[in-house]
Amino acid sequence: MKELDLILQNWLERGYPLASPTERALFARFLELPDPEIAGFLLGNAIPADPAMATLVTQLAPDRAKAPWLAAAGRGLGNVEPGVGNRPMGRL
Repeated sequence: MKELDLILQNWLERGYPLASPTERALFARFLELPDPEIAGFLLGNAIPADPAMATLVTQLAPDRAKAPWLAAAGRGLGNVEPGVGNRPMGRL
């Protein structure tokens, strides 16, 4: 899926060079997940159960991290207002 390629490529260019060895190992582990899981996480349809993996997903796809349901899930993403910097509520 082209969108996933762009998300991952962007992080590889900007985040990977600054990532710690632990973060790089986590990224490698993330890439070993089945493609449907990766898509679900990056497209905002699912939250990884592993807190470290959930943090990585917020780094990989920061726009997805602003989704109100992610903030409600207690991922420590700060104050998020529905509809601000997100898609309009009730629409996909």
